[in-house]
Amino acid sequence: MLPISVPGAVDGWYELHAKFGRMPMAEILAPAIDYAEQGFPVTELIAYYWKFAYLYEGIPGAAYETWDGKPRKG
Repeated sequence: MLPISVPGAVDGWYELHAKFGRMPMAEILAPAIDYAEQGFPVTELIAYYWKFAYLYEGIPGAAYETWDGKPRKG
């Protein structure tokens, strides 16, 4: 699977923060960390496409690998 972000993007955020940032990175990233740990509601469109995750079984980096073989219910 192709990456969904530009390689090095996170390092770029940290570089920009080092140069221009004022808030602590922990505070900036807290909402994203919370979503990663607790989950978040998805749109109907995303839920619809998740139903087709089984099509990518066996492809490195695809949904089955990311979700440990347990695709999320849509």
